[in-house]
Amino acid sequence: MKRAALIALLAACTASTSDYPTRPGGGGGVIVGGGGSGGTTGDGGVGDGGDGDAGVSVSGRVCILKDLRQPTLCDTNQDASKVSVSIGGRSPASPPARTGEFTILAPLGTDLVWHATGVNFTRSAMPFGTDNLVPIVPLALYSDLLLQNMVTLLAEGQGSVVVRAVTGAAPAVGVSATTTLVTANVVPLYDADTSSTDWRELGPTQTHGVLWFPGVNDTTTPARITLTRTGGTPVVMSVNVEEQTITFLTQDMP
Repeated sequence: MKRAALIALLAACTASTSDYPTRPGGGGGVIVGGGGSGGTTGDGGVGDGGDGDAGVSVSGRVCILKDLRQPTLCDTNQDASKVSVSIGGRSPASPPARTGEFTILAPLGTDLVWHATGVNFTRSAMPFGTDNLVPIVPLALYSDLLLQNMVTLLAEGQGSVVVRAVTGAAPAVGVSATTTLVTANVVPLYDADTSSTDWRELGPTQTHGVLWFPGVNDTTTPARITLTRTGGTPVVMSVNVEEQTITFLTQDMP
């Protein structure tokens, strides 16, 4: 039986589209402008052009999810052109295509974060990393997830975190989590093989390798999450949680 958690209302809306690279980004990337021959990106993500206007042209895609257990599987029946996407405060010159593809002049710098917003979507964030696939969850889907898992949302001061544990390109099965998130109501919920909406309070991860923290109370300091695979070495993550936002992370597991 699910334990009710008091958490903040994820009111701000965001969006993204279809299936794309196998992994969303997992860490703060560094985009470096490259001389006259075109820019490149460090820590994953490839610049497609030069560094005009102190930025690098980057191609990406917004991904509207239909199953929170699959953060890289996009719903191609939804129109991603209605979603606004940005990185480092910059937006594309043109809206995303209906299937989500976009090109953006990303700023140079470190600790860059993708954001996606849209009417009838929850707001989402994802650190710039190896892939520029930016997930976003329809508000109706997320509301159903909260209802099915007996989560009660309050008004402000909180966010959510979704962690996709992987080994290489494959989901990492058998991963459990502990956290220093500052509330007794924050418990990790684990993917269930039998249901896309009814998540499990008891770990470890099953075939999708996904953990969901539906309510994170303290958005003023980075949260620490420790992931441990059965028989493996613990991995400690630090995540900046944004208010009324779902932050998507990918973590490689030994």
